Amino acid sequence: MTIKEIKSKYGQTITMGISLILIIAFFIPWFSINPDFQMFASSDMKISGFSILKGIHFAAPTVSLLGEAYGFPLASKLIYLGYIIVLFPIVGIAAIVMSGLRKPKAELVHMIHYCATAAFLTLFFILILINKDVRELFFAVMKIGFGSLLSLLLAFAGIAFYFIKVK
Repeated sequence: MTIKEIKSKYGQTITMGISLILIIAFFIPWFSINPDFQMFASSDMKISGFSILKGIHFAAPTVSLLGEAYGFPLASKLIYLGYIIVLFPIVGIAAIVMSGLRKPKAELVHMIHYCATAAFLTLFFILILINKDVRELFFAVMKIGFGSLLSLLLAFAGIAFYFIKVK
């Protein structure tokens, strides 16, 4: 059986499965504190996408006020873009429901889910790798977890699967 035959026969099931695993990966640790870094009381802390969302919820007002106090009003509002991360599992659930109801636009919603996840994580890793100081600080304190790698790989696999032509 070729890939085109697999897509024509099981395409909907595969895209629903990829979206489901991406939703689960949102709650799996994306980053963990390096156990060699002894500055934090809990050196085995793990941070998932959901933990990042909760952290933004508590940090956003303080960071925004600090940015405005030091003369960075636009930059202080950028932290609120972190709330976009909550859309990843919501769009994934919507795509699964639409696929289950056999809606014609379900494949497009799956593609939006895959592209948004891939773009966010790719941009995040590129921003870390571009700045030397941020890179050294991030990798001294953090380690990349299974959830972020799984999310990135599945998002790119979903995008690649979308572009396989059946006919």
